[in-house]
Amino acid sequence: MAGIQDFKTLRAKRKSLGVSQVQLATKAGINVAILANVECGRRRLSLDLAKILYGAIAEIERERTHTIKSLEAVLDDPNSDGGATVKAYAKWSEEKLKAHAAKSEEELIKERAPLRQRIAALLLRVKALAAEMDEYLAEVAEYRAAVEKHKAEVRRLK
Repeated sequence: MAGIQDFKTLRAKRKSLGVSQVQLATKAGINVAILANVECGRRRLSLDLAKILYGAIAEIERERTHTIKSLEAVLDDPNSDGGATVKAYAKWSEEKLKAHAAKSEEELIKERAPLRQRIAALLLRVKALAAEMDEYLAEVAEYRAAVEKHKAEVRRLK
């Protein structure tokens, strides 16, 4: 990972892929402010953070390579419609990307708010289920102990 301390290298790589800070931060699972601070030099690019960010960049590159290969396979297929479906999808995708790019960060955050609320509700449910599971496992342990006690009593009486 040569040059991991060079925040300009990270920014140049991100920009060469045409990826926004929000997109990269989302893919990396970090807050966009962290990435912004690294790219402007206010925060040091640690080895762990570099691994996360360059891993996300590599994943974006893999996804794009896979998409290109998939599209090439469709276009090369003699049974395909000559790429009309791919072209229609590409046009639709481009329109979606333009619409997404036109949105402000506040609009994007608002769009994600219901998802965040749902995730928070699911996390609470997971915690409740984990607590129920702990209670169940404690009961099972009690029953096993009682069974072993009865088995020992039966053996003693034989």
